[in-house]
Amino acid sequence: MTSTDPGHEDEAREAAQHVADSAESWEHAAERSAVREHLEDGLDDAGVDVSEDEKDKLVDEIKDADASPHVEEATPEDH
Repeated sequence: MTSTDPGHEDEAREAAQHVADSAESWEHAAERSAVREHLEDGLDDAGVDVSEDEKDKLVDEIKDADASPHVEEATPEDH
């Protein structure tokens, strides 16, 4: 799916946020590589893409016990 429709981007960002929230719920004690893998698997399952920088930021936020992950940008995967 290729789209620049803001509605599709909002849906993708919401789906990515659900994935990040799920990862946060149990990943604080996990190694960064395990957090990253869980996040990438969830994003693939949700059918959304986020940039490598966004993934790095989310992993940092998930690992930080005082922060909550916040997805700023996501797009539907191209099929």
